[in-house]
Amino acid sequence: AEFSYIEDDFGLDCESWEDLMANLKKLNENANENESFKLLFCARHGEGYHNYALQKYGREEWIKHWSRVGTDGEMVWGPDPFLTKLGEKQADVNRDAWLKNLEKGAPMPTKFYSSPFTRSAMTLVRTWDGICIEGDIASGSGGALLKEKMTPVIVEDLRETIGKHLCDKRSNKQIIEERLDKYGFVF
Repeated sequence: AEFSYIEDDFGLDCESWEDLMANLKKLNENANENESFKLLFCARHGEGYHNYALQKYGREEWIKHWSRVGTDGEMVWGPDPFLTKLGEKQADVNRDAWLKNLEKGAPMPTKFYSSPFTRSAMTLVRTWDGICIEGDIASGSGGALLKEKMTPVIVEDLRETIGKHLCDKRSNKQIIEERLDKYGFVF
């Protein structure tokens, strides 16, 4: 099925978020001892420089050459590419959608997970900026997570692929910690 997750409340197929949560509660009340039902919200990272480079050079040239070099001298897409301006805006659109849905009764997530890639972690940070994060992310001044609300966890294997392309290679743990520590990420 096709839907606009922004316009269609993340694909909510009940009358309301309250109905969905009541249905989830009922499922858990009637579940077998070894069953548990959870509501998961999964998000893909915003556009990274590797996505932009693939569009710029086309799939064939990307696979043949560009995915393995990491830069064309104008921009860097590997290893561990950052979000483009469009990717940042996409995360900001996610934030606006969350604000709208929280007002409609959507449940506040209780756990946050990210791949070790900077693009994924920064999509999470920008999505929750102003909801669970203090500080001005757009200006680069950073901020601190409100730890009682959100402590995002970096999960090593929570990613699309571990492939040959440089965009699929993460930064080392020290660099990841330096980039994300101010947002409260843990490993």
